[in-house]
Amino acid sequence: MSGAASHLYDRQGPTALVREFMTRPERDGYPTSRRVPIIVFTGSRGCGKTALVNELADRFTGQVPYARIDCRSLTPRDPWDVLTLLVFEFNRSAAGYRRIAFSRYVTAQVAMAENLDLNNITAARDQVQRAIERHRRVDKLRDFLATLARRLAQALAGPGSPPGVADTAGYAPGLLLHGLISQRWGRRVVLGEGVHWYGEQPIDELVRLNRLTRPTASQADKREAAELLWKAFLADLRAAFGKGRGARAWSMNCPVLLDNVDSDVGETLLDGLIKARRQYAVHQQAIRQADEPDPLTVVATSTGEIVRQFVAQQVQIPSAEEASYDDYIERMRADRDWYPVGLRSLTLEEVVSMVSAVGGAWGSADRRVAGSVYRLTRGHPGATAELIDAIANNTGGPAPIKNLLDTATRVPRSENPADADKPSTTVTPLRKCGSCSGTTTAGSRCILVTRCGSNTATRSVNRNGVPGFSAPFGCRRNGSASNFAFH
Repeated sequence: MSGAASHLYDRQGPTALVREFMTRPERDGYPTSRRVPIIVFTGSRGCGKTALVNELADRFTGQVPYARIDCRSLTPRDPWDVLTLLVFEFNRSAAGYRRIAFSRYVTAQVAMAENLDLNNITAARDQVQRAIERHRRVDKLRDFLATLARRLAQALAGPGSPPGVADTAGYAPGLLLHGLISQRWGRRVVLGEGVHWYGEQPIDELVRLNRLTRPTASQADKREAAELLWKAFLADLRAAFGKGRGARAWSMNCPVLLDNVDSDVGETLLDGLIKARRQYAVHQQAIRQADEPDPLTVVATSTGEIVRQFVAQQVQIPSAEEASYDDYIERMRADRDWYPVGLRSLTLEEVVSMVSAVGGAWGSADRRVAGSVYRLTRGHPGATAELIDAIANNTGGPAPIKNLLDTATRVPRSENPADADKPSTTVTPLRKCGSCSGTTTAGSRCILVTRCGSNTATRSVNRNGVPGFSAPFGCRRNGSASNFAFH
């Protein structure tokens, strides 16, 4: 979303909800972790999902370790590349929290990097053992982390790479290294408990992980490896929040913001997280120990399959203002891994604030102009932003909104490399619908949203873009698949 709607005007519901699910409730005077789902914010295109992710990222900066990833644009070489990015990003953005060691995860990476002779299991065990001992030297571990960061930056390079990838290869390895070095009984310990976490035969398990992550491994093997690496990642987080200097003062979970999660990358990442959490709960039950939830809050945005599964299950999706942790417990009895939440349309007062913010030639007529915009869009953030941007860009003095709707708008060239040879296009983004009377019972003008190729001059204002939502006003197709009339 661009222009005036890039700010969430007075829409505190979604941000307050995320904070609630990040908060670690106190028990006996100390913050404790509780089970939290993957929060999935959903709605039609242009409803403000990416704007919400941007707002959250701004609020988290300097406050809590977090990571922000656009799954639609990311093309990692392996499923665990994104997990490795999270390890570096949490340390890069640690803010007032101390460094998070991730000794279990780094130990796995050390074993995975070895070129083992898997036809000779004894030799493979010896090689992994020597690699671990070698990397207990600070200089060797520092070099390894720097190499891992450079490889990650190359694997995730491209126009859709996360903002922190370039910095990752710079100073993030040093920050992570600091957390991997501790003092115990007067001696320096490197990698800590990273090896022992892998069970009674940890070297054998690390050899198996090496096999699962080889370039020739099958997709099934890679998924299994991703689940194991998720387990190591979450175990490191639980350990960091459960002990050590200042850990008991950490009152908020680490958030991960996954925009456009309806992609192979997003679905693979979340599938590994869910399976790791389920298997951990089963394991804790088997050994008759209390479940210790991980201090991780994942916030995703979706318009696709993730939401449709709940519609198929006839799950009522609450709005952000209706949602809460108690509502999640009550509503999601069958599947507590997820919590879908709908983003609402803007109110009239919020549209007034947006119009007032751009000012321009409208002077004191802000409320009247905002009322006209609101009647046309019914508060859909994307469509509202388009109209208000047109108002802000109007340099010819006061003009009726209908004149702005009739003004041709140049659609910018697509940022998709596949569309590089396509020229910019001039279209009429909004015009009176020729197949209807052009007015509603409320007297508001019918508008037509015209799409040109992969570019959309004005986004759809139809909440029916996501099954299960009711449209705030009537909608019907008009002619070709690219035209939608709204009343």
